[in-house]
Amino acid sequence: MSTHLGIANKLGEKEITDTEIKKSELILIEGYLWDTPEAKNAINKSIEIAKKNSILISLSLSDVFCVERYKNEFFDLAKNKIDLLFGNEGEYKSLLENDNIESIIKELSSINKTFIITMGEKGTILINKKNI
Repeated sequence: MSTHLGIANKLGEKEITDTEIKKSELILIEGYLWDTPEAKNAINKSIEIAKKNSILISLSLSDVFCVERYKNEFFDLAKNKIDLLFGNEGEYKSLLENDNIESIIKELSSINKTFIITMGEKGTILINKKNI
């Protein structure tokens, strides 16, 4: 599969309005967009508006290569700015630099957030604060 973001990679701060964010119950940040400085600025603006208005913030890790490029920034977002992190098993292993899923679950359950780990035919793991 080859991802093509189309016009989305042109997203900038001017496209982000308080009004649109305030109407939302949740915003979903696509990790791929972290590749462009303009989109990164737009995302940070969206996060600020959402935080001020108690809007839930989620992030999709997108793919392992994306995680490798922005590992520290994504982990900082997960711990400090977002409420919900989506990713597959490989993306979480890359993010936490750990191949042991049980150890990853334990580490994530110590962070007061919600994490969703998709595992293909093995199902999905949901970590909601300390509940697994």
